[in-house]
Amino acid sequence: MSNKVLLYVAGILLVIVLVLSIKVYLLKAKANAVLERQIEELDLLKEQNLLKSDSIKLLIQKKVVLIDEQQKSLYDDVARAKDNNIRYEQIKKDIGNTDAADELARQLTKRY
Repeated sequence: MSNKVLLYVAGILLVIVLVLSIKVYLLKAKANAVLERQIEELDLLKEQNLLKSDSIKLLIQKKVVLIDEQQKSLYDDVARAKDNNIRYEQIKKDIGNTDAADELARQLTKRY
């Protein structure tokens, strides 16, 4: 009878081990499914961040071009003001009348 009890207990233990093995397998499958979903979400987030990064790089390039254009315009304005100042000083010398030269300077300043 003790052999029957041992066989019965061994059978029960075998069934428990099989049930636990099946549960572990199912848990692993569920964990793998969750992991796959998380990997897909991370890939999507990575792609979105790359698109944002590319947009920011493009915006920076446009701003750099705009700054370069404004800098060139500023240098042109400075050169023009310098030329006007030289002309003003020359006219002031030639005229000898400060009032007429000052009036010309005001007109040139209003123009630029």
